[in-house]
Amino acid sequence: MSRHANYRATRCIDGRTMRHDPQPDDPGLETDIGRCEECGGKGCDVVHREAAEKIAGEKIVTEFVYPPIPDRRFDWSAVTDSYDGAEDSHCPIGYGRSEREAIDDLVAQIEDSR
Repeated sequence: MSRHANYRATRCIDGRTMRHDPQPDDPGLETDIGRCEECGGKGCDVVHREAAEKIAGEKIVTEFVYPPIPDRRFDWSAVTDSYDGAEDSHCPIGYGRSEREAIDDLVAQIEDSR
């Protein structure tokens, strides 16, 4: 979770700031506390993806893989739209525990190759 609007346990979901308000009967309760100021209501994930696609120079495609291994660092993958799946294509593939981590890994590889 990130920090939004001076709250400790908040996160942006589709442009809305959600505060974690655990209750005895609902430990996962989240309360909508208004429009996310960090992304202007657009959605922090949308803003992050747009910035990454600008750096990559093309659309980024992600997939939730969840391989049958105990290591969760490879749950998500991210590739550019031009990735054709061929083993000899030398296209970078980003991996991460979350979609955002996979996108960040892909962008780092693209930047390193320039």
